[in-house]
Amino acid sequence: MRIQKKFIDVNGQCIHYRFCGTGMPLVLLHASPMSSKRFEPLMHLLSADFLVIAPDSPGYGLSQPLSDQFSDMKSYADFWDQFFTTIGLEKFSIYGDATGAQMAIRYGLEYPEKVDYLYLDNAGHFTEDQKTRLLESYFPDLSPQADGSHLKKIWEITTGLFEYFPWCLREEEFKLSGSAPSTQTLNDIAKDYLLAGADYDRAHRAAFDHQRSAYVQLLSTKGILFDWKGSPLESFTKQLIEEGLPDNMGCIEIPEEREARFTKMIEIITSTYTNGKAVNLKHASPNKKKGQAYYAFERGDLHYFYNLNSEEKPLLILHPNRSSAAVIKAQLDKKFGDDLSYVVVSRPGHGNSDFFGSAVPEEQFADMLHKIMVNLNFLWYNVSAPDRSELANYLIDEGAIDWVEFPVEKKEPLGAIILSEDGTHLTKAWN
Repeated sequence: MRIQKKFIDVNGQCIHYRFCGTGMPLVLLHASPMSSKRFEPLMHLLSADFLVIAPDSPGYGLSQPLSDQFSDMKSYADFWDQFFTTIGLEKFSIYGDATGAQMAIRYGLEYPEKVDYLYLDNAGHFTEDQKTRLLESYFPDLSPQADGSHLKKIWEITTGLFEYFPWCLREEEFKLSGSAPSTQTLNDIAKDYLLAGADYDRAHRAAFDHQRSAYVQLLSTKGILFDWKGSPLESFTKQLIEEGLPDNMGCIEIPEEREARFTKMIEIITSTYTNGKAVNLKHASPNKKKGQAYYAFERGDLHYFYNLNSEEKPLLILHPNRSSAAVIKAQLDKKFGDDLSYVVVSRPGHGNSDFFGSAVPEEQFADMLHKIMVNLNFLWYNVSAPDRSELANYLIDEGAIDWVEFPVEKKEPLGAIILSEDGTHLTKAWN
């Protein structure tokens, strides 16, 4: 079943979420600084039995960051309640992973009447001494640096996550026994750090502060703690178990290997979450004047930004191959504010648009862009492109009635960037 993606406004906060399946609602809350994209394999498996909803936590993935006042788990729980209400959830179950597990625990404490079941993964208990030592070096400054040196640090953290926990304590007692993931997976996690930006630690710090057995012991909702043998927090999960779980919280051992782990978790969830009520989500209408959205095609989704506040005919802007809609949007907002009416779409495999499995011919992509403009109720529009490309000419034939060209600096073609185990591909891309 295909996973769908939406943006929704929750009290002025733009939240991105994924969903699929039908039936009883099951919410998945992700670890930091990851996003709901990490859940896609699990969502496909769970959608056979449930309506699965996986939002990007505020400040991660494609969700807008919360204001500075959101710095603890209660703040996140209160915001999640607003999100759940907005999409039409009244009672549901939650699976939480790491930071997501702490959000689930706090939500269960604050809103127990709305939770059928809690499923806690990568949850643990930290002593005060452990937490103090961990926080001394776990969250280095990852603000972008002109020389790209922050990329080296991000790669060091990403690879370290699978070698030690905490990654920053390179001592034998903290060494992990599991195997390292593929370079592609490491690269995807590094991209999550880059997406989260300098505030990547916001929810993560709040979760570390919340890793206390006392909170779990206060839970009145039914739940299950997954004791995953491959968890980087395994020793801290053991501490949580040793501190004592409430009678309403079960504990089940989960095998280390990924496929067996998913199979066991799904078996547990489907056998325990059986009395919920099936629902249909409420997808609020997007802002008609300004925002971002997806257009679904058979091969995948194209992501685009739009600003239609002006009365003038919109400008469809084609980004160069090294760029994306997000980069162009940032430049336009800085230069024009709301004075320019525009639509900018990320090509397949660029920005937040899906990779369609193979290259899309320019004529076919032009037809896709025209469909997006017609969907926005614009039969006629202007086109701006970095050069007089074949794509632009196809678009003029489709519907644009005149031509607008922005002067751009010509660049030499960029050579191929191959993923490297030491992360030097990030530096090459930066250069």
